[in-house]
Amino acid sequence: MEEQQGSELMRQVGARIRDARKAKGMTLKELGALVGYAQNSLSRWEAGGQPLTVDQLTRLSSALGRPLQYFLGIDFAGADTSRALDLMREAKRRLDELMVEAATPELPGLLGDVVEAARVLSEEKQRQLVEYARFLAGGER
Repeated sequence: MEEQQGSELMRQVGARIRDARKAKGMTLKELGALVGYAQNSLSRWEAGGQPLTVDQLTRLSSALGRPLQYFLGIDFAGADTSRALDLMREAKRRLDELMVEAATPELPGLLGDVVEAARVLSEEKQRQLVEYARFLAGGER
């Protein structure tokens, strides 16, 4: 069953997409026509069974009239500066998680394992890893 394949974050994002769509009184078909995505893709995203990219989520966010952080479950209301910074870091972490989930199924063999392992690295270490991979590939980009 597709619902069991996605991560908890994917399921939460999907439920928020569905809630926002229903709050606007839109069908999957209507939303699909508005954003240019197939109805079956929207259905899988809502079920949390298929990863979506940040670009896809941003388009849905715009079409549904909700800020991106709504879909990530981040609420900035009433947050002081320090808390807002923490929430922004959490939003970035969640977006990064979605990006890895969206990219990993398309990656061949061990490359998906590399991406998964790199998730825990600092941004600087991730940059170093990219530079090393470029070095190994002979500078090809």
